[in-house]
Amino acid sequence: MTTTNWAQLAQMADDATKPVDAGIYPIKVSKAEAVTASTGSPMIKLIVDIQGDQGAATGKKIWTQTTLTVDNGFALRRWFTFLEAFGLTQAWLSETDATMDMIAMALVGRYANANVIIEPYKGQDRNKIDGWTPYETPLQPTLPDANALALATVSDGGTAAGDEIVF
Repeated sequence: MTTTNWAQLAQMADDATKPVDAGIYPIKVSKAEAVTASTGSPMIKLIVDIQGDQGAATGKKIWTQTTLTVDNGFALRRWFTFLEAFGLTQAWLSETDATMDMIAMALVGRYANANVIIEPYKGQDRNKIDGWTPYETPLQPTLPDANALALATVSDGGTAAGDEIVF
């Protein structure tokens, strides 16, 4: 009969959910999924991993999302700032006639700097990303063209990055 080390499991849970210090961190998108927000607006859910030599924060995951709100100019500016931080330009969006699924697929594996803050959520401090800036790196992958995105969308059954992202 195996025994369960409950103290070890509780410590793992605490370590996984402990927020990183507020600051600007280099991140890489490990998962992205196009969904519909509760408001009915298009939204992209992301899981990002903190990169580089960031001490205890290195490798930590942050769950976040961004919503496309077409009837609010300020929200649209935040949307385009988000995309531009990852190198997804307005020209690329137009050239590919990108759908939300295509945008989500293009984000996976890309880098940016994230302004990470700490906010309470359901009684616990959690990390939240409060802004994005470009991350200068030779590791930024080349943006796929429309044909590559269309093929990936069809072959993946229409999902952006495989498994559904659950918050």
